[in-house]
Amino acid sequence: MNITNERKLASYIKKLGENASADAFQELSDFCRSESPLLRRLAASAIGKLAGIIDSTASVDLLRPLLSDTHPQVRQYSAKALSAFGIAATCVLEDLRDIYKNPDEKDYVKRCVVASGKLINEAVEIAEQKKRYKCSRCSVIVNSDEYARSQKTF
Repeated sequence: MNITNERKLASYIKKLGENASADAFQELSDFCRSESPLLRRLAASAIGKLAGIIDSTASVDLLRPLLSDTHPQVRQYSAKALSAFGIAATCVLEDLRDIYKNPDEKDYVKRCVVASGKLINEAVEIAEQKKRYKCSRCSVIVNSDEYARSQKTF
């Protein structure tokens, strides 16, 4: 792929994530299958930014294979994006544990996987009513998905 074209597409993907439109999902899913690790990584990040707007199950199903991508930053960004989907991402907890246990995995990926696993587990606990969180601004009790989305930083 031409580097100039790749940069243009990268900028376009970032805009898709920032525009907060559910219509972007199909395009982002295509970019998740790109040859370019940069485009796959940015597509995963954009999908994470759209948590709460797009279908959680479809997003988790799309991001899960990226956890085994050959490029470490793609694995990192997909793990981080998955954490934004809260309880819908419960099915990836074993995958996250496997990544963490891999001695050849990069440290920055392991740190991200641990953080993502904690967020998903917190969302599960909230959903099971074991824990309750309140909004720091208005003190309203938040549900599990709202908590997971509030913890994401991209």
